[in-house]
Amino acid sequence: MAVVRAAELLGKPADAQKYRQLAEQIKSSFNQHFFEAQTGLYAKDSQTSQVLPLYLDMVPEDKRDLVLERLVENIHQHKDHLSTGFVGVMPMLHGLTDWGYEDLGFTVATQPDAPGFLQMIADGYSTMGESLQGDSGSRHHPFGACIGSYLFREIAGIRTNPAGPGFEKIIIRPVLGNLDWARARYDSIHGPIASDWRRSVKGFELRVSIPANTTATVELPANNAAAITESGKRLGASVGVKFLRMEGNRAVVAIDSGDYSFVVQL
Repeated sequence: MAVVRAAELLGKPADAQKYRQLAEQIKSSFNQHFFEAQTGLYAKDSQTSQVLPLYLDMVPEDKRDLVLERLVENIHQHKDHLSTGFVGVMPMLHGLTDWGYEDLGFTVATQPDAPGFLQMIADGYSTMGESLQGDSGSRHHPFGACIGSYLFREIAGIRTNPAGPGFEKIIIRPVLGNLDWARARYDSIHGPIASDWRRSVKGFELRVSIPANTTATVELPANNAAAITESGKRLGASVGVKFLRMEGNRAVVAIDSGDYSFVVQL
């Protein structure tokens, strides 16, 4: 569907329709050949075979919950460890967060024993091997970018918004896990985007920097908007900040470019 979106942005509706139809044909054929609708499995005991169709939107809409359930079951069967090859690492880490399992995603990403990224650090490796055990091959394998992407996008919470490509519109949505703090900066084409959060005696504190000529939405862990202040002011009194809505246990606010300091009383 990325090709469809590109055609739409380029003002080529005929091409968009052509590729939309092709995508549906491929999706239908893929599921006819590989999907077992009764069990929700694409392949037995394969996390990658479950996560890729979910991540690439190949699963029939009425079967997504079942396929995700089978994936989560498999992860638990492996004691909350990855069993993917490198192809499945990024879809797994990002997908679990997006599909409502951010705590499980954090657990998978921070396992201290093999296969796990912290295990490699504990064993003294400074580069990635060709397996999640970290002990083989070139010792310079590209799946290491997956954990880097997870740290920026999920832990620091710096995400691009599809409604404003190229970080013209930004999403800040940090995953806390059991961490006390996290800090990251990304130098976008518009300027640096920074996220710096920590737990404190006040609750949860988040400082963000949004570059000029961009806007952002910030998702804060809060039960209600009244628990949030920005630079010591209530949300309604803070310039450049607008409360949008509650989404579960997160408050969503819109901000203009600039530097902001949020505190959530937990």
